[in-house]
Amino acid sequence: MGCLFLLLVTPLIAQAAERWPVGDAVRAAKDISDDRGALAALRSDLAACQQSAPGADQCLDVLLELSATARRALEFSAAEGYARAAGMLAERTLPLGHRDIATTFDMLGMILTETGRHREGEAAYRRALAIIEAGSSSSDRDRVRILRNLAFNIDEQDRYAEAETLYLRAIELGSREPADPVDLAQSYYALAISLSRQSRYEAAELLQGKALTLFQGTMPAGDPTISASIANLGENLNQQGRYAEAEPILRRAIQMAETMLFPHDPIIAERYSMLARALAPQGKYKEAEDRLRFALTIVEAAFPADHPRVVGVTVDLANVLVRVKRWDEAASLYRQAIRTYEANRGSPTSLAASYAGMATLLESRGCLSEAAGLRRKAVAIFDQTVPPSHPWRINARWHLAETLRRQSAGSAELPRLYRAAADGVRARMAGFVGFSRAAQTEMRQFSVIFASQVKAAWSVGQGTGKALTAPTQCSLPPPPQP
Repeated sequence: MGCLFLLLVTPLIAQAAERWPVGDAVRAAKDISDDRGALAALRSDLAACQQSAPGADQCLDVLLELSATARRALEFSAAEGYARAAGMLAERTLPLGHRDIATTFDMLGMILTETGRHREGEAAYRRALAIIEAGSSSSDRDRVRILRNLAFNIDEQDRYAEAETLYLRAIELGSREPADPVDLAQSYYALAISLSRQSRYEAAELLQGKALTLFQGTMPAGDPTISASIANLGENLNQQGRYAEAEPILRRAIQMAETMLFPHDPIIAERYSMLARALAPQGKYKEAEDRLRFALTIVEAAFPADHPRVVGVTVDLANVLVRVKRWDEAASLYRQAIRTYEANRGSPTSLAASYAGMATLLESRGCLSEAAGLRRKAVAIFDQTVPPSHPWRINARWHLAETLRRQSAGSAELPRLYRAAADGVRARMAGFVGFSRAAQTEMRQFSVIFASQVKAAWSVGQGTGKALTAPTQCSLPPPPQP
């Protein structure tokens, strides 16, 4: 599944008068977005604070700033260490339920989530939320931030209904007067991403529009948050198959990001991947591949090889290579992705999508039996993670049916698979209000399912029992031995 960029909101670090102040060198480096310089200056500040033999929480703000800055500099191991040190210091020196204890766990949850350790991140966020809700020194804004971050973590684990409940709670709290428009926009934006993942595209587009309006009304024109909001509008169109409409929107988002960010920022890689997903279905394979290879160099430099963001770009590249029939290269990338996802790095739906991509490749090489096995695995995952009307689940059943149909006509399983896919389409279409443009687009995309259902029924009625396509020998080399 394509990964959508979400700007996780770093906890606000409120400096107390008695705590060690952040030095001028830190502020000067931050003013020019020099995270490495700020990190070096903060380490000097921490050393000076610790040498002063502090008796309480004097070094807490410096530790939190160090964690946030190391995260921005993509030094995740250091960021985690500082967040954990801040948490231990806060718990040792502050009263039970103090908001700054929650801040340390919120920071830790963010780092763990971004490094693909979602279950650990969820536990940290839940700890932060429990502290905030039990304490008296916290504001609604604290609750909104942690609720939204927790919801994003859960959404990344494909627990969409649970995430949506948390997002709606964040929106309700954030709408109370006096409302912070940027904070409310962040909640709209995050929920829109979740809805898009659930294929609720019209509702997602409505919320994305609300978020973008608020961002544009309160932020400078080139702010990266505005670029991210525009990019996700384009990705929402991608997921609907409206690639020609998505392309100019994504190009605009890339232009904005390249103006404001360093060339090798992972956000640039995210944008390139989105654009490639719009280009490849339009036959623009060369640019799609070039964009993805550059994106891969960025994420490989920023994250470990098994990080979900690295693997996500790898799968996108494999999908393009299949389109240009570079089978062996694509197979190697899919196998690499599947190994990583099977080791519980990434979401279950990402694993299912990798199975589906590899199955498509295998079918192209005549390896129908192997492809059917992967199709069944994908169906099993989607059955557990998304409702019957979700396009992922509909398409998974249809593709499995098509693979089996190519192997042998008359299978008793075929009518059941086609019927389930068609029922999913009907349930999905019933959710549209009127025969809107989005409904018409989806109906055209799904019409092949009904045509296949008729063909399968005709084949069974003929009772020939013959394969509907001539069998071919599997021509894909076996995977290398470990």
